[in-house]
Amino acid sequence: MVNQGDSGRFRVRVGAGTTVAADVDGAWFEALAAEDRKLQELLLHGIGHGLVGYARGHAVLHGSSVSHAGKGLGILGPSGQGKSTLCASLCRESWEFVSDVMIVVEPETRRLLGQQRRWRLRDDSLIELGELPDDLPIDDDHTRKRRLLCDDVSVGSADIFLERVVVLKNADMLELVELGPVDAILALVTNSYVAERLEPDPSAHLLRLASALQVNGVRVFALGYPHRWDVLKELGPVLRSLLD
Repeated sequence: MVNQGDSGRFRVRVGAGTTVAADVDGAWFEALAAEDRKLQELLLHGIGHGLVGYARGHAVLHGSSVSHAGKGLGILGPSGQGKSTLCASLCRESWEFVSDVMIVVEPETRRLLGQQRRWRLRDDSLIELGELPDDLPIDDDHTRKRRLLCDDVSVGSADIFLERVVVLKNADMLELVELGPVDAILALVTNSYVAERLEPDPSAHLLRLASALQVNGVRVFALGYPHRWDVLKELGPVLRSLLD
């Protein structure tokens, strides 16, 4: 559960006895029950980083982001929809990496804030990308995703701005539909980082951030596709057309 204090501080209670807190200066543990240092690092660099973004007034979305010809694209959707896999696949085909797991963006300017140069991928995705899973460390014991560094791909510059967002979903065939203003804002709110854990009711806060993105020119599309690798590799031209 997450709530924002009067001082602009955010906090998340993770299970029993662990609380991650953050303000504009950084994240820390207010209470700590877990002794696993790997888990501690994951919480601070995951949830903690996202909360710092909220504290600084940024929109924080659950997804991956890439850029092409200097224009930013956000890839959103529930867990298991292929966000990181699509991001990694695009970056093998001349797209530039910006972020994985979360997208942090200044809502008024739409400027994307880059993150650590790595993906978190499941074994089947790694195999399709030509990687050997056993050679890579487990990044998250719960999801069993592994950490793949992206040192061999281009990384977006400091001046990449979010132009378009696609929300992934399962479909029998490829379908791309632009969402109207109300549905676009709803999709951005629904896919905000840790939105389902925010407490008390975060709707007003997330609504302001999503509305700012929409008003400032971010267009949102629903992208349905069959979850097959051959289809995934065909999405590059479709997504490039959104940025033209």
